[in-house]
Amino acid sequence: MLVPGDVGPRARAALAGVVIVALTATSWALWRGDGGSNAASRDAVVPGRPVPVDRPAPRLSLPRLGGEGAVRVGGADGGLTVVNFWASWCTACRTEAPELASLWRAYRARSVRFVGVDYGDRTPAALAFARAHGMDYPSGVDPNGSAGDAFGIVGLPTTFIIGPDGRIRYVVTGRIEPASFRAALDSVLGGAPGEDAG
Repeated sequence: MLVPGDVGPRARAALAGVVIVALTATSWALWRGDGGSNAASRDAVVPGRPVPVDRPAPRLSLPRLGGEGAVRVGGADGGLTVVNFWASWCTACRTEAPELASLWRAYRARSVRFVGVDYGDRTPAALAFARAHGMDYPSGVDPNGSAGDAFGIVGLPTTFIIGPDGRIRYVVTGRIEPASFRAALDSVLGGAPGEDAG
């Protein structure tokens, strides 16, 4: 039997997934209940859609998945950074990973940096997952969930768009919706839309 202090990253992510589903159902019921006339209800969190935020990103250094050295996550570096929390055991992450890899290829010419954070995973499974889904951008490892706690994730996958000033501009809970994610990236970049990422 688990007591609260014994809950590991997988159990926390599973519990958070249940909470997200409940919150989504509640938001949907509120939105439908007033016939769509309440703007605040329509702006509720929708899984997969970027939600604007404005808070400092934690600055972390994580061991690099499958390699020596470290991966820097968060903080101000003068460029736009996408940070995606994922795990090989996360079903939505399997569908999302190729979409993120495609976005990375479309936006790297505009100096957008993509970083993965492998959350509560085993290294062999994580490496196989990254190879299978074309994740060529670097990933750090977060075996005990401390990086996820620092960012305040509530489930997997969770993706952050961090501006050049080191502030989180958008957060996406759940699998990204590529079109709205591109729009969020373009709004932070302040320029012309990126190439279609498929």
